[in-house]
Amino acid sequence: MIALTKGRSVSTSLFVCLRDAKTGGFTTNFYQAVSVDPSVSFSTPNRRNDVLNSIALNILAIAFPGEEIELPVGRCSTIAVSLHQLFADQVLSTMPEEGGNLPCEVVKDWAREISLNTVMEPTKLSA
Repeated sequence: MIALTKGRSVSTSLFVCLRDAKTGGFTTNFYQAVSVDPSVSFSTPNRRNDVLNSIALNILAIAFPGEEIELPVGRCSTIAVSLHQLFADQVLSTMPEEGGNLPCEVVKDWAREISLNTVMEPTKLSA
């Protein structure tokens, strides 16, 4: 799968998230195609946790296609919805403040480790 960013194509085998020091927003090599909160975009300043959750959801939606559910914006796999907050807390929040590169294999290894250690319940979205 190829994601387009500013006229260049980048393989999504490597997710790139770079934070703008002035605005606090993020630039990525993948689109924000899904969201549980339409008011949050990757470039939303001053809502770091919300933005990290949105980035996490979009990364997991790409890394783990499958049975989809409808979200306030877009559709993605149930596994992406179930794991995105944990992924934001355990992986994205530990990355450097300015952002960085995250190989897709790291994402998949993290998910495998979680699935071995946890029985996951699907996340319920409030109406």
